[in-house]
Amino acid sequence: MRNLPVVGRGGVPASGVAAVVLNVTVTGPTAPSHLTVFPAGESPPSASNLNFSAGQTVPNLVIAKVGAGGQVSLRNNSGSVQVIADVAGWSPDQVPDPRRHRPGWLRPSPGTGPSTCRGTP
Repeated sequence: MRNLPVVGRGGVPASGVAAVVLNVTVTGPTAPSHLTVFPAGESPPSASNLNFSAGQTVPNLVIAKVGAGGQVSLRNNSGSVQVIADVAGWSPDQVPDPRRHRPGWLRPSPGTGPSTCRGTP
């Protein structure tokens, strides 16, 4: 398991963030497995975000609640795998009042650079 700092990186503000949208890609897995993305500091859920076989490269769009220290955790079930996680957007910790804000509470990341974790979780 590996923690990925997401708050204050990749266009995500340093505070006021409830969740992030990540484009997560696994590549080079050594065994069939699954990857789970979840709030840092919490127990992993029983559901997975990506399922893959040995040798596959698989992407998926993931929405994950931000956990302790402004991080999300990445957990690979078996074998080893390279993981790339790019920030695509974020949501505020409070949904704006639709009477005073334009519709849509999901904020796209302005493209100031990805928050990327490379390695074996």
